[in-house]
Amino acid sequence: MGYAAHRAVTLGTSPLNAPVRSPQFHIHTYQPRNLPIVLLPLYQETILAARQGSTLYTIQLGLNLAWMPLFYGLNQPILATLDAVALFGINGYLAWLWGAKVDRVSGLLLAPYVAWLGFATYLSYGTGYLNGWDLSPLFGGRGRSGSAGTGVEGGRKKQ
Repeated sequence: MGYAAHRAVTLGTSPLNAPVRSPQFHIHTYQPRNLPIVLLPLYQETILAARQGSTLYTIQLGLNLAWMPLFYGLNQPILATLDAVALFGINGYLAWLWGAKVDRVSGLLLAPYVAWLGFATYLSYGTGYLNGWDLSPLFGGRGRSGSAGTGVEGGRKKQ
């Protein structure tokens, strides 16, 4: 993940992506004067995609940091699942953005992480669903009591 981010940002914002300038030495006499003007929008799109990707990468780091306290610390599987869904969506878009507009290898390097986030979202949802969206008894104390007075205990109806 870190290498994919490094590769996308350094290739996307590299001075090597600047418009092509004619070298001082020529073999031919024809110099296309409008070539930099034509290529400039293409390079600007790459640079903007890399910068947008680095902003999304920073946001997903924060969401990634928030998941464990939401799930284990606050016993809030609903919020943890929403966090995982957001992580999955952001990283899927990030893999597409970097893969299509900046560097194909960067997008491909993010593909296993996106697959893992899909599985982690499934696990987070499944744990919450099977436990009635209340993990207080499993991890102790803090957390809402979700099942008080609702006729639901541990995800199953009272008989």
